[in-house]
Amino acid sequence: MRDKRRYGLLPLLVLMAALFSGCAAEAAQQQGGSFRAVVLELLDDGVVVEPLDGETIRKSADRVAFRTDHLPPLEAGVGDEVLVRYDGEVRETYPAGVDAVSWEITERAVALG
Repeated sequence: MRDKRRYGLLPLLVLMAALFSGCAAEAAQQQGGSFRAVVLELLDDGVVVEPLDGETIRKSADRVAFRTDHLPPLEAGVGDEVLVRYDGEVRETYPAGVDAVSWEITERAVALG
């Protein structure tokens, strides 16, 4: 009878291991990274961007804000596509927040007219 109980716990242990490994993988994805986005708003000391479709961060937020006052100057404009690199977690505010370590223009907005 003791053997049956031991084997009865095995599926539970396997399930718990799978759940914990999934949580660890998700947490690792949220501990910094990079994403491409379109500039929506330029502020005195920061910027608000919209992550492009398909970016992982888009699962958490459709708008992301970050400070730029500690980054090298960048002549970005509204509508430009940028690559943002960040450290730490995505703060679940609205807009979401990240600690940007760099950003660069990957594509300039097309001027109409």
